[in-house]
Amino acid sequence: MVSYFALTFLFSRSFLAGSIVGSGATCSSSCDHVDPVFLKFISECPCMTYCSAAQNGTYLPRLCRCDEFPFGYSKQYVLPPMCPAGTFCPHEGSGCLPLVAVGARVS
Repeated sequence: MVSYFALTFLFSRSFLAGSIVGSGATCSSSCDHVDPVFLKFISECPCMTYCSAAQNGTYLPRLCRCDEFPFGYSKQYVLPPMCPAGTFCPHEGSGCLPLVAVGARVS
């Protein structure tokens, strides 16, 4: 069982990061991973941005979302859209991508 303190720390980390680092700041996606316990995508990015490391290495606002009720957005923010049928939003929220068949090659 995970302690209340541990959960509070994990969730507050996202809020703190959002207040320190914003869109346009430099970033790296080298430490991005999925937490094996909570199955949550972990990134140095604030929860409302993703790292465009492949383009120019800066934080950009998320272009899509995976969750109907995403974590970290206050009422004043407009949520990024959910992806239409036949597409999915990658963990980092970098934009909707077409679904790929299991075992198919991805370019």
